[in-house]
Amino acid sequence: MTEPQLTTLENGLRIVSSFMPEVESIALGVWVNVGARFENTPQEKGIAHFLEHMSFKGTKKYSALEIAQTIENAGGSINAYTSYEKTAYYIRLLHQDLALGCNILFEVLQHSLYDPEEIEKERGVILQEIGMVQDTPDNLVFDHFQNAAFANQPLGDPILGNKESVSAMTQDDFIAFVNTHYQPSNLVVAASGKVEHQQLVDIVSHAMSHLKNIPSPPCIPASYTGGEKLEERDSQQVHIALGFPSPARSHKNHWTAAIIAQILGGGMSSRLFQEIREKRGLVYAIGASHCPYNDIGDFSIYAGTGPELISELIPVLVDEIIALAHNVSDEEIQRAKKRFQAGLLMGQESAYSRAQSHAHHIFLYGKPKHSDDIMQEINAVDKNNIKEVSQSIFSSPITLAAIGPLANLEKTDSIQKRFLS
Repeated sequence: MTEPQLTTLENGLRIVSSFMPEVESIALGVWVNVGARFENTPQEKGIAHFLEHMSFKGTKKYSALEIAQTIENAGGSINAYTSYEKTAYYIRLLHQDLALGCNILFEVLQHSLYDPEEIEKERGVILQEIGMVQDTPDNLVFDHFQNAAFANQPLGDPILGNKESVSAMTQDDFIAFVNTHYQPSNLVVAASGKVEHQQLVDIVSHAMSHLKNIPSPPCIPASYTGGEKLEERDSQQVHIALGFPSPARSHKNHWTAAIIAQILGGGMSSRLFQEIREKRGLVYAIGASHCPYNDIGDFSIYAGTGPELISELIPVLVDEIIALAHNVSDEEIQRAKKRFQAGLLMGQESAYSRAQSHAHHIFLYGKPKHSDDIMQEINAVDKNNIKEVSQSIFSSPITLAAIGPLANLEKTDSIQKRFLS
């Protein structure tokens, strides 16, 4: 594998690629620096995700079927995703079909029709998706957690939007959102695999250099509020998400928070899994995660348990969290570091993972970040960092979300006092 190469067109569009001579395929995508956090009005809620769906529903040149057939006839695959801060459209295919893949991606980005009939069809699909989340409490509890942690701001709203906003979106709304946010300086074309950088630059330049760059509005800065969102349901299990604010993706303590989450609940050898699931049998599922955004992060612990076990679970859970802030072993730190280092190196073996990492790093740092630099940041984390960051995170106001029979769930204020005692 060679070092990634980066070219910026005059209109601000950036092109990055890394050559992997040992593979015959390429991963090619366009990452857009916009997601659900950029939906600033009630009418826009869910439009970034809805737009991603609509982009494959027909262009001036291709029908929806022709888009799929063109890629699949070449043995490739096409997909997309929307997050709070990014939207991505990507293709996997053989290296000799680079031009074909670019043609489809750039056609989708520039010339989608957003046909009203197709909007109505896809609207039904997304409303079903929203309904599916409502029927899946182990997913819905994280929407509740997000809503309570970042109340009354875009970062606290579901990526899918809501039934009211999705039901009202029109062709004009999609066109306006694209014209506002899908500007060249907000786009990164990223490819990895058996791809020649200059060939990619020539193709992208021919197709996209004519685009004019218009400044687009930034997202609203996030502010952690904390709080609770509890939903009483008649079910056999209670789903709980408990959390705190944590460092942003670019913050010096980002990797420290990630390692804390790994030690606490990042696998079968983690403290929460061993103490609460294996030794005590209080949960079916438990884990911890640090989710960083550009300007803030959240640290959450998820547990799925029986209604009769909640009152026993909460004190043990809090005790385990507090204990980590005061005592952590070298062995635990090293194991957590190894998990991240292995994941980083394994990701380098995937063309798609490399392309995605390059795009994310360009949006965050302005250039691809070398894996050795990331390794150094991970290796720099020590006991003092972990104790300091743990105590900072776990002394913050808590967020509590729960779904299920909640009669035995301790009050949020009472749980907060356990952390402050």
